[in-house]
Amino acid sequence: MIGWWSKGRAACLCPSIKSNSCWTLIGDQNRENRETIERFGHVRVIGEIPKLPNLHRTALMQVFMNHFDRAAFAQ
Repeated sequence: MIGWWSKGRAACLCPSIKSNSCWTLIGDQNRENRETIERFGHVRVIGEIPKLPNLHRTALMQVFMNHFDRAAFAQ
């Protein structure tokens, strides 16, 4: 799992610090990880990137369309 580690970790460890960051999770889906990051980190997970056998533009576009909250990019 990879995200905006520094801000997210700080938010998880220091709840009094406000963070405006959002996270993208990479790897196998894990609902508990996602919920924990959102709850204790007070951040929003806007997408998940599954393991990709081949990394290319088309695969990334499909991931964006199928695994991201596209409304988060319109704000």
